[in-house]
Amino acid sequence: MATTPNTQPIYTKEPFIWTTRLTSQVTPRTLTTASTPTYLDSVGGNGGVIWSILAVPLGNNVASTLRLFGRSQDATALTDYRLMAEMNLPLIENTVAGIALPSFEVPMPRIYTRDSSESRGFVCPGGFGLAVALGVEVASGWDIIVTGGNY
Repeated sequence: MATTPNTQPIYTKEPFIWTTRLTSQVTPRTLTTASTPTYLDSVGGNGGVIWSILAVPLGNNVASTLRLFGRSQDATALTDYRLMAEMNLPLIENTVAGIALPSFEVPMPRIYTRDSSESRGFVCPGGFGLAVALGVEVASGWDIIVTGGNY
């Protein structure tokens, strides 16, 4: 049986998890330097949805900013990136082995159902890609975890 694209998506066809580790990948919000944000991946040709973006500290870190940039899949120039959102990453210090560190969810644009009680995540057009960067360099680093699905 042949499969056809989901032209009126309600449910995702295939889930994804994108991850990266950031420590020294610093990019200013204006993208005025040759520092390119770390490209994670892009949603499929039929579009997709990003359900969550988590920032997980790996130990002691100075306060920084997590920057999210969007771009089209085939774009390669620095001018093709667009700043979508920023989030403050707090100072993490005096970490002790065996003690859990909190993770932080990045606020993303939301699309709601008719009654506005259920979030469906950030719906992305086909080929939309996500890149991330820090505002200042950190010592231990942050793991960035993106979950979503392709239509």
